[in-house]
Amino acid sequence: MRPGPATAGPGRFVYAGVGARYASAVPAGACRNCGETLSGRYCATCGQAVEDGEATSIAHLVQEVVHEVSNVDGKVVRTVVALFTRPGRLTAEYWAGHRVSWIRPLKIFLLAAALHFVTVPGIGPMNLEILLQRTPTGSLDISVGTAARRRAGQGGLVAVTDAEQAAYVERMRDAYGAARYVAPLVFAVGAWLIYRRRQPFLANHVVMAAHFYAFWYLVAVGAGQIPDPTMGGLVAVGLSAAHLVLMLGRLFGEGRWPTLWKAAALYLTMFLVEMGLAFGAALWVARAVR
Repeated sequence: MRPGPATAGPGRFVYAGVGARYASAVPAGACRNCGETLSGRYCATCGQAVEDGEATSIAHLVQEVVHEVSNVDGKVVRTVVALFTRPGRLTAEYWAGHRVSWIRPLKIFLLAAALHFVTVPGIGPMNLEILLQRTPTGSLDISVGTAARRRAGQGGLVAVTDAEQAAYVERMRDAYGAARYVAPLVFAVGAWLIYRRRQPFLANHVVMAAHFYAFWYLVAVGAGQIPDPTMGGLVAVGLSAAHLVLMLGRLFGEGRWPTLWKAAALYLTMFLVEMGLAFGAALWVARAVR
């Protein structure tokens, strides 16, 4: 069966294809997407541009590609630059309702976490290492830390096979990946408890947590490229802690010492949470491989 003809008239376009027929009758001056009357370049109801409802051409497709690429890339660059150079600005902008120019908080957090997961073998934003060994009696010994591999062979411990180590680490990464989203929520609750008088809405603290963790994960990606894991860990800890201090100072406007001790309390809490999640995931996986 041959495709049917395409016809056009005032406010009407019809195309009949193989086993299908498309017909749309829209009055002149109405939005092609929802049918509401247009009063400018964009529909006030659905937001579609007038030109998006016109007949598609090669020039139109090229214009769409250029617009989408430049708009997305520009927003990504702008967001990442602000995240690294103006701690707390993205959160302040979001709280103030200035949101169109930036990548949304949860999206930038998920992108940063995904980038870390595929580029760095370490666990979590602290780039924790996992070392699996066996004691002389054959039971498993699990080391978790920023330099866990340095415990290799200590105290009569015997290394497992490379295949066992790789399989365990892979399962460990999957287990932690499912639990990693708990940490930002704990951060948000902790920040709310500390600053609830200045910022009473928990949801706004979730936004701040998403931005902080996005920064922490991106820093961990860079720190993961440093050959010495101890040095990489120190770099990640130092930069993320400094970022947190500056972020809290910008958002809540308190003096130096109140900001420092509150940042220290919040960061110590998150350090313990990250270690707890890692150890919990390690023990969970170990139950299945003993």
